[in-house]
Amino acid sequence: MFENLDDVLLHYEEVINELSEPEVLNDQDKYRALMKEQTDLTPIVEKYKEYSKQLTAKKKEITKLENKIAKEHPEWLLRNDDDTPSWTPSFKVPGYHRFCFNTPYLDYLLAQVKEVCENYDADGIFTDIVPIVPCYCQTCVKEMRKRGLDPYNPPNAYNLAV
Repeated sequence: MFENLDDVLLHYEEVINELSEPEVLNDQDKYRALMKEQTDLTPIVEKYKEYSKQLTAKKKEITKLENKIAKEHPEWLLRNDDDTPSWTPSFKVPGYHRFCFNTPYLDYLLAQVKEVCENYDADGIFTDIVPIVPCYCQTCVKEMRKRGLDPYNPPNAYNLAV
């Protein structure tokens, strides 16, 4: 019936608005049906709002940690062919940083995944912002040169990222 919980929230707000409409107040059957629907949806909406608030707080914590790691290890950042960081151009600009999996960042990430798997009863792990993207960080450039490849030929950089 609903695509996702955002749709449930929107529908709940529509129900609340309908309950204050004069034609609904004059139609007791419609009013009772909407009140029942509001009652049924309220626990779902309350849980969703609580979850959303917690998720927002976690995202802020993760962003702070990610910025800290990026500042401590700028050599782990995914780089464009002009050596600028991919996605977020500098630490002066707010945003997420992408990390290169050909650097020790991969070991750092895998240690985090291992910690979650060993210490929490999680149904799964969602990693975000991890597309296959050509990287021109010093680690990748060095590896492509070691393989006898032109590091600034985009297919070479892409193939190393895969």
